Amino acid sequence: MDTPAPIRSRTALVAGALLALTLPWLAVPGEASPSPTTVSPSADGPPWDWPTGSPVAVARDFDPPERPWLTGHRGVDLDVGVGSHVRAPADGVVVFAGTVVDRGVVSLQHGAFRSAFEPVAPVVAAGDAVVRGQVIATVEQGHSPGALHWGVRTGPEEYVNPLRMLVGPVVLKPWDG
Repeated sequence: MDTPAPIRSRTALVAGALLALTLPWLAVPGEASPSPTTVSPSADGPPWDWPTGSPVAVARDFDPPERPWLTGHRGVDLDVGVGSHVRAPADGVVVFAGTVVDRGVVSLQHGAFRSAFEPVAPVVAAGDAVVRGQVIATVEQGHSPGALHWGVRTGPEEYVNPLRMLVGPVVLKPWDG
């Protein structure tokens, strides 16, 4: 018997979260082997927050291309409703807030990382400093029904899985058991 789609989605979300929490050192196909800077904003810094304010289902996973010029999905699509607030996942500076082709986009610089969100109606402007959790936009119709696309990169073509930013650095501690 086939499992209903909502149960498959919840199961996939839970399994993905557990994998991200327990095995963050595993390489994602097409992505360079992770280092502390690709797992979290800094080796000793806290992980980022969900840009939705709380965990939501992932409508489409990160699927980087094998080469920068090939097709792929350079971020994740989060299953949210049109009109939902988008929040800064970490402190940063707005580097772009406007329209690209036919979609509203907000891009934030967080040290060595840049995050981008679309399709959105920005409530911030380029040059604004933002703090973790601050509302930066609202989701608009346009990407896929009610989905927020969230991308993170460390360079012009070096995209990383945004969900990895939600997990802090792994620290092994001595065990006296």
